[in-house]
Amino acid sequence: MLPRWSTRGWTLVAVLVAVLASTLACRPQPPAELELPSRDAEPVARGEPSVFIEAPQQKPTGPGPELDWQAVGTDLNTMIPGDRVRVDYDAEHAVAGSNAPLVTLVVFLDYQCPHCLIFEGTLSSLLARYPDELRVVWRHFPLDFHPQAHLAARAAVAAHSQGAFALMHEWLLANSSQIDALGIEQAARGFGLDLRRFTSELDGAPALARVESDRKLGRQLGLQGVPSAYVNGRDVAFATDEISLAELIDEEIVIAQALMDAGSSRREVWARFMAAAGPAEAIVRHQTDTQGLTVRGNANAPVELLMVADFDCPFSARSVATVNELLKRYNPSSGSGGGHLAVYFRHFPLPMHTHARAAHSAAVAADQQGQFWAMFELLFADPKQRGPADFEAMAKQLQLDLARFRRDMATADATIDGDIEFSRDKLGVTGTPTFFINGRKLSGAQPIDHFELVILEELAIASP
Repeated sequence: MLPRWSTRGWTLVAVLVAVLASTLACRPQPPAELELPSRDAEPVARGEPSVFIEAPQQKPTGPGPELDWQAVGTDLNTMIPGDRVRVDYDAEHAVAGSNAPLVTLVVFLDYQCPHCLIFEGTLSSLLARYPDELRVVWRHFPLDFHPQAHLAARAAVAAHSQGAFALMHEWLLANSSQIDALGIEQAARGFGLDLRRFTSELDGAPALARVESDRKLGRQLGLQGVPSAYVNGRDVAFATDEISLAELIDEEIVIAQALMDAGSSRREVWARFMAAAGPAEAIVRHQTDTQGLTVRGNANAPVELLMVADFDCPFSARSVATVNELLKRYNPSSGSGGGHLAVYFRHFPLPMHTHARAAHSAAVAADQQGQFWAMFELLFADPKQRGPADFEAMAKQLQLDLARFRRDMATADATIDGDIEFSRDKLGVTGTPTFFINGRKLSGAQPIDHFELVILEELAIASP
């Protein structure tokens, strides 16, 4: 058994947990609280060798999952509910957990992403919780703005070929801010690897092909950040806390048991889930229809960001700073005369926020006098100011015509209801904040890195 994480490592996890909170979003039901594993929990990939598959195999052998979903029939597919995407893997991918899983969790990671380090603790707890039912599969998705992430992914692949994925995987996560070629080489030497073979494979075509194959699938899936996880092909987006995942795993165990009761062997369970899943699609784009909406930034920018939000949603409020920072980064000239980013807004007050509609009415009225974005900032700045006198004080601060402001507030419902209907029925919005970057959906108050990943991809598409 490998040694436990150091106190310093767990301290880093504790510091970084605050970052993960930013991935939550307002929903009709409040999200479950994030729980970190205890300091005594075993990190993932640190079980007995029989649990963690170290060495790659050309074909699955012995007791293990049947990886070829095309080899099983489709007779039981109607027993598998829910939308699923085919995230099958091969025998050369690094895995941990059960040799005959009922539930397979495929995770895409980037070794320079702090959220992936936090998620590793969640995976550890889940593997301990479901030792006989769960398998975890790692696929690589190094982000372009993490300069050493691609090198790190190749290092993990090269170490895996010598049966040392667990060692390199954990070293890379623990040293995410200090990864470089020299450090990786020293780590490989410390692990007792054949250094000549390792350095050759690190820059070799097979490692590059493995990483690029994983990234290609990630792009087809429309990944917008890491970690991204799929439970038996079900996309869990950024709902990567242990409680939410455990609930989903429990649901999948029931389905898997039903498959076996109907005649499937345990070996075929994963393949049957993949046979019932749909293929990874190209990037999904929604028609956001921003025509007529008030723009912030450059109206002719190659990237449009639509924010669907509730002025009384704390996660929407948290996103304001992110949106402002993105405008600063991608529109350095300020104003509407240049820059790469245009920001738009649609109203989506949630029923559980009883004073939200009045705030949106004030924003609609301010928009009639060309002051939407100024009112936007004031409303998000102080969610306690929601009385008629408060709105009029804001209007005075913006030097609006008060009589007109009152009239426009009284007739704002049509605009608000139109935005709600469009966002719900055309864009599939169910909570706030929800963002669309050139039509690509991003849910929740995500870290700015997740926005930048999509923005940079869209800029590359616009100007190859």
